[in-house]
Amino acid sequence: MFRKIKFHSLLGNAWFLLLVAVLTAGALTWFVYRYLGEREAHVRAEVTGKLTQRGVEVVVPRRDVAAGTSLSSGDFVSREIAADLVYDDMVRVDSFDSLRSAKLVRAVMHGRPLRMSDIDALRGRDFSDMLPAGQRALTLEVDAVNSTASMLRPGNRVDIYWVGAQAEPGASDGKAVRLLLPDVLVLATGQSVKPRNAGDADETRSMGNASRYDTVTMQVPAADAPRVVLAQKMGTLRLILMNADDNAGAPPVALTESDVFPAERVAKQASVEVIAGGGAGAAAANVAQVAPMSSASGDAQPREVKAGASEPASASLFESAAAIAKQLQQRDTYRVSGQN
Repeated sequence: MFRKIKFHSLLGNAWFLLLVAVLTAGALTWFVYRYLGEREAHVRAEVTGKLTQRGVEVVVPRRDVAAGTSLSSGDFVSREIAADLVYDDMVRVDSFDSLRSAKLVRAVMHGRPLRMSDIDALRGRDFSDMLPAGQRALTLEVDAVNSTASMLRPGNRVDIYWVGAQAEPGASDGKAVRLLLPDVLVLATGQSVKPRNAGDADETRSMGNASRYDTVTMQVPAADAPRVVLAQKMGTLRLILMNADDNAGAPPVALTESDVFPAERVAKQASVEVIAGGGAGAAAANVAQVAPMSSASGDAQPREVKAGASEPASASLFESAAAIAKQLQQRDTYRVSGQN
């Protein structure tokens, strides 16, 4: 009843081939329509996200620019990039006008955002423009010690100490050190006003080939500038390098030679001094002064004990004085017997 379908005869049938072609075209059309719909939804989501979160306009060169190019040359344009791709030191469009007199210190490629490390902003302006109101630039001569072996850089902070003779009335002859100014900003080392970044040419060679200088310019308050100048004539100045973020506490204000070894000073105050005189029998009666060491209260004040005094002495003090007097008596007795 049923006949066998001959497939080779179907392949020769034009209507069958037309039906297969229509079905294939319909399937392809459905897949393409679905893909385009998903792609459109994705693009719409991206556009909506960009409109919600606006980018940041930064300055980029329109072509490759070499070092020494002025920012007013017209080779720089604005470019908007995503906010999460912007570094803090990138030059924004709104601050570009204040840097137009500066020059590049290194080459910048086309389309790359301009960064503050690419600009010698200080050299492009007059040096005095760096000083805020009420501040002065003071230059000091330095050596290898004061320059921290030429590793002191613009932007560092130092404590300025004065070293000279003690000036207090009644003070013994000796040296004293005083804190002249704390936390002072270094503006320039020699004629260099640019802080050196890691990777600069003269640092990548070696630390031993770092540039040398014999002057340091610092920013000091106008009222303190005369003090520093006069202190140079009265003694010597020493610069102590500090970390810019160091807020641990105030450094010592003044020190004298007696403060260099405080342990010896305490031991000297706590020593026992005995003055004896006269003959062998009078040694114990001429004990003039005994300074006991206090173990609990730390009181090292000398205590005077005289013969015949009405104030009673402690047992330990009496025993110490008696032992010393006995030793002196034996020594005098031995000396008298030797003379006879």
